[in-house]
Amino acid sequence: MHTAKGVFHGLAAVLETRLLRNDWKGVHVAVQGLGNVGWRLAELLHRAGARLTVSDIRRDRVDDAVRSFGARAVAPDAIHAVEADVFAPCALGGVIDRDTIGGLRVKAVAGAANNPLAADDMADALAERVILFAPDFVINPRDLFPP
Repeated sequence: MHTAKGVFHGLAAVLETRLLRNDWKGVHVAVQGLGNVGWRLAELLHRAGARLTVSDIRRDRVDDAVRSFGARAVAPDAIHAVEADVFAPCALGGVIDRDTIGGLRVKAVAGAANNPLAADDMADALAERVILFAPDFVINPRDLFPP
C-alpha cells in the first residue's frame, strides 16, 4: 500500500503541473497492470474521483476493477493508446518504445513500473510531443529512501 500511496501523491504533483488541477474529479487515468501496486493505485484514484481505464494480463483482475471501480477495460496491448489525461504504467518496464510511443494520447506518463521507457531517447520523444514524463523514482521516492 505504501508504494501505491507514494505514486498517488506523485501523480497529484503531475496533475497540478501538467493539468493545472488539484482534484481528480473526472480526470481520466489509464492504468496498465493491476497487481498489488496498480490495484491499490486504481482504488485510490477511484476514491478521489478519477475515471479509469484498466488493463492486465489477468482477466479476472480486470473484471474486478470494472465491478469495483466502474473502470473501462481494454486489452493489454491497447492500453498505451487510450485517450486519457494520464497513462500510469504499473506493470513491466519498457512499455514505451518506438512502436508504442506514436499511439500515446495522453498529457502525462507517470506510474509505478520501473523503467517504463525502452530506451533513453524515448524521454526526448515524449518531450517533443509535450507529454510530461515523471519516472517512478521521481514520483515515488519512497523506493529510494525506505523508512
